[in-house]
Amino acid sequence: MNDLEIAKLKDSILNHLSLQNRAHIQLKQIYRELNLKNIPIEVVEAFVQEMLSEGEILTAQWLRDRTMLMLTDKGRKLLFEGGYTKRIEKEIQAIEQKKVDSDNYRYKTDLEIINLKASLNHYGETIKHYRCTRTVSILAIILSLLSLIASIFL
Repeated sequence: MNDLEIAKLKDSILNHLSLQNRAHIQLKQIYRELNLKNIPIEVVEAFVQEMLSEGEILTAQWLRDRTMLMLTDKGRKLLFEGGYTKRIEKEIQAIEQKKVDSDNYRYKTDLEIINLKASLNHYGETIKHYRCTRTVSILAIILSLLSLIASIFL
C-alpha cells in the first residue's frame, strides 16, 4: 500500500467512527462494515495503533476482551481539516514544489554560468585587443619621435 492508500484507509476509519451514533465501536465491527476483506486485519490494526499513538482515536476496555474505539477531538479536527488524505496531498505538493524550485534554481544557475563565460570571453578579447592597441601606440610614438628627430636634424 502506498501512502495515499493508507491515508484513505485511515480517513475511512475516522469517518466511520464520526458517523456512528454510538460513542464506542469495536475494530472488528468497523472492519466488517467498511468491507476491508482485501486488507488483512493485522494491517488495519497496525494503522489503528498509529492513529492511537497520534491521538486521533482512543481505546477503552469494555467487558474483558472487548476493546472499543472512540474518536477524539483531535481526530474530529483532523477530519474537519480534510483528514490524512489532505495532509498527504499537502506533503506531496510541498515535495513537488521543492523539486520545481530546485529545477528553477538549477536553470538560473546555468544561465548565470553561461553569462559569466560570455563575459570572460569578451574580456579576453578586450585584453588581446588592448595588447595590440598598446603595441601600435608604442610604434606610433616611436615613429613620431623619429620624425621629430629627423625634422630637427634635416
